[in-house]
Amino acid sequence: MNDAMRAPGNIYLRWQSGIGKIGLVGWGYVLVVFLAGLFLMVPVTSQWEDQFRDHAYGLLERLAPVPVTDDIVVVGIDDTDLQDFQVPLAIMHRQLGATLEAIASARPRAIGLDILLPVRSFDNLQPGLDAALARGLIAARTAAPLVVGASTDGQGVTKPMHPLFATLTHSSQVGLGYLFLLRDTDGMIRRFDERLGSAGGRAPSLSGQMARAVGLEVQPGLIHYAVGSAYSYIPMRQVLDWHRENKIQNLRTAFGNKMVMIGSTLSFDDQQHTPVALGAGLGAQVGSHGVFVHAQQLRNLMTGTLVQPLPWVLQFLFVTVLACSWWLPPSWKTGLLCVLLAVCVQLAALYALRWGISSTVIAMQLALFGGMGCRLIHAGWQSNRERQHLRHIFGGFVSPAVLQEILAGRLDPQTAGSRQDICVLFADIRGFTTMSEAMPPEQVTLLLNRYFDRMVAAIHHHDGTLDKFIGDGIMAVFGAPFRSANPCNDAFACACHMIEAVDAFNAEQKLLGATPIAIGIGLHYGPAVVGYVGSRERYEYSVIGDTVNVASRIEGLTRELEHPVLLSESAYRQLSDKQRLIVIGHMAIRGRSAINIFAWERKWNV
Repeated sequence: MNDAMRAPGNIYLRWQSGIGKIGLVGWGYVLVVFLAGLFLMVPVTSQWEDQFRDHAYGLLERLAPVPVTDDIVVVGIDDTDLQDFQVPLAIMHRQLGATLEAIASARPRAIGLDILLPVRSFDNLQPGLDAALARGLIAARTAAPLVVGASTDGQGVTKPMHPLFATLTHSSQVGLGYLFLLRDTDGMIRRFDERLGSAGGRAPSLSGQMARAVGLEVQPGLIHYAVGSAYSYIPMRQVLDWHRENKIQNLRTAFGNKMVMIGSTLSFDDQQHTPVALGAGLGAQVGSHGVFVHAQQLRNLMTGTLVQPLPWVLQFLFVTVLACSWWLPPSWKTGLLCVLLAVCVQLAALYALRWGISSTVIAMQLALFGGMGCRLIHAGWQSNRERQHLRHIFGGFVSPAVLQEILAGRLDPQTAGSRQDICVLFADIRGFTTMSEAMPPEQVTLLLNRYFDRMVAAIHHHDGTLDKFIGDGIMAVFGAPFRSANPCNDAFACACHMIEAVDAFNAEQKLLGATPIAIGIGLHYGPAVVGYVGSRERYEYSVIGDTVNVASRIEGLTRELEHPVLLSESAYRQLSDKQRLIVIGHMAIRGRSAINIFAWERKWNV
């Protein structure tokens, strides 16, 4: 009996001992599940899920769009229509009325206007405008259910329309559909939900009313942007041409038994942010016109493809199962397995989205990789170490050419300077000191910044390295650190480019009523020491040597001569094309004996 009583006690002790051994690991698993479950509820996860879904729509649209019968037709008012009709959109009554009559003759299934009807009469401008639009509305409501667009003012009150049109639309065959589009905090349109009124009141939408008009049930959901292909709209002028030429068969083929939406496809009007561009043949525009968004909502309602979220219980169950990666032994095989599982999760989420189910990919990925926290910590440490190294390398760096050499591993602050043959360019604004004394400091700064923008762009365009700004002057180097087949060719081409840029700058100055400027440029070719110069705390990539001084002195000679670009003989001899150059002759420069000077044949034009 004692043995029998002792046996259950031994089992209990062994069980308690096992709990003690796996307690920390078990609590770690609980923590991973808790954090992943927490991510299911925080707003930032919802934003990440939205972004994942946006990219998924783009991928599905390209690789595996959901096929549908294209029973929705968009009639667009585009830029060419505006030019042909020669009337603004607000008084396009005759054209809109005739378009409605033409569509009505084809017996469509329903018609929707993504256009607000006017609040006043324009007959005082062109007699007969109201009657023309009224005839179109009557024809449309007689032929098929008609939904006209509506909106509200700042107080949420529905905006009125002209009494004539209000009377015509007050019919069992006509519905009002609000043109609201539900935007997320980032401005993207992802959701369809008519519960926009106070206390969750319903505001019937254009697409929702069109769906109800043909007997469909309307429920909220996420807009499925991978259902169907992009919309190719029919321009309004095309509809009017068919109507005028009595091409009834064309109208019936285009609109017969179809859901027809009419709206703006103008390049400057009603552009909405959407995950994919819904309009076909509209170039590389980002987003979609509002009429295409309404059409996509209607397409989802007609095909029952609005995306619905996975039930919360199933979401948490998936998170709990994927968090079991915590129990796998840490090794490279575990890492590989987690990566493969992550890929499978994303593919499964993509497949589910195609069939209208939105899953919480981000939270599931967090649960999957929760057991690999140490690797994440190590990656963070390694990333921080790399950033510190890059700060050390790039401290004081300016020029893109220097950046290219550093990233290629050919420059390091610890490397001593080297002697190279280079071409140095100096440029300076003539009479800038006198000019700036008569200008406010803010205006001086603005002028210099505009000027430097153009000069630096020219230097970088010709593979030069900006060495420094010296007041209103610029020093640039060609041939270091970026090697050049002929640095003098590059430098001279840059100098010509800079003079032409100043011409454009002066044209702007003239428009602004400001004083034009003139610059002088000096070029000299010769040996110099190039490398990092400075202290351990602050250094810069620069050029040192007599070549720099001579280039500066040559630039100073432009004050005495009538040519804006001067070259030394050493630079002149290196040029491949000397046709545009003339000989100035020997000139004395400070600190050196006279040297032979050459000039670009162009003279000062200021």
